[in-house]
Amino acid sequence: MQAYQVGHLGKVTALEANRNVAFIVKQGMKNYDYSELPLTSCMREIEVINAEALDYLSKQQNGSIDVIYMDPMFEEIIEESNNFEPLRDAGNHDLLTREWVQEAIRVARKRVVLKAHYKSSYFDEFGFKREVRLTSKFHYGVIEKTTP
Repeated sequence: MQAYQVGHLGKVTALEANRNVAFIVKQGMKNYDYSELPLTSCMREIEVINAEALDYLSKQQNGSIDVIYMDPMFEEIIEESNNFEPLRDAGNHDLLTREWVQEAIRVARKRVVLKAHYKSSYFDEFGFKREVRLTSKFHYGVIEKTTP
């Protein structure tokens, strides 16, 4: 979806800490084929990098990325999302930290977006304005950057 939003001139980089999962995601993005979907071509534009988010962000310049989208996985398991079941053991189970959020805020030019389980304490703990989705088990939270 993010690649669809930025168009051909934009850039989407996906980080995955586990080398094997990064490989699977990269191959899946390259080989997934539902030609009738407009998102299919956008997926091929996403650059998948094997890296820890905090390590990657710490090497970026202030305000160098328009939007940081954070999706720390597996804080709460959503049983209905069984398509992720094979990745649960292999995926990175790091919890969101203050340092990670601060680095994301430093690097983001416009905003930081968090996707988390609706029961997550991350929204309040780190100052995200929660966007409640009544029909979904995950919510989004946003920290908007103020322009000087």
